[in-house]
Amino acid sequence: MTLRDRSTSGAPGSKLDKRGNEQAKGEWKERTKDQGISHRKYLKNVLLNGREIEALIDSGSDFSLIRADEYIKLGSSQLRSSELRFDGVGSNNTTLGEFEAKITVDGYSYPIRV
Repeated sequence: MTLRDRSTSGAPGSKLDKRGNEQAKGEWKERTKDQGISHRKYLKNVLLNGREIEALIDSGSDFSLIRADEYIKLGSSQLRSSELRFDGVGSNNTTLGEFEAKITVDGYSYPIRV
């Protein structure tokens, strides 16, 4: 999935409908929502284990992460003990654990480790 700033026009040869959806190669692609934040965070409504959340889509990331407060809202699936250290988001971080989930994006579901 390629994410782009809403302020840019569509790809060459593409068309936009009234809602900002792009048609390229015969397929309509819903654009992600640009929050207008300084680092241009792109958010999309997805389902995680059947609950709607707003997710930052980064198809090139090695990790799928969720904040602790969002994890609790999801019903707190059983965490497996797993400590992973990573850099980013302004500092060094460590995960609290991991769990298996199902993510649904644009009607397509995938198993995911969070």
